Amino acid sequence: MFSAAVGKGVLVMKCKAGDMAVVLSAFHKANVGRFVSVVKLYDNTGDAAMGWEQPVWLVESHAPMTWTKGAKVWQGHQGPVPDSALQPIRGWPTPPFAVKPSGRPEVASEPIPRREM
Repeated sequence: MFSAAVGKGVLVMKCKAGDMAVVLSAFHKANVGRFVSVVKLYDNTGDAAMGWEQPVWLVESHAPMTWTKGAKVWQGHQGPVPDSALQPIRGWPTPPFAVKPSGRPEVASEPIPRREM
């Protein structure tokens, strides 16, 4: 199923290159739940070309993942995963004032306005 949203003629994907993501669905159930790095859009060529008609990312995993194409089954640390099968993991933006792990405050580049009492 094609889950990337199309808005005003523009394809909107969940992931982008450089994201960390979790695999939500896969043919091989052992791949589900894997944390991966999204490397780049997959060009759908070579031995791993699946012929999917949706956006596909080349991902990298610390643990080997399993893929199947026809009768061929292979494992590796890099391979194709459709955007629809991934959920990006992103943090919150840094607030203007945060406490570093050392316990010292990190000062924002612009002063924080003070409230008058």
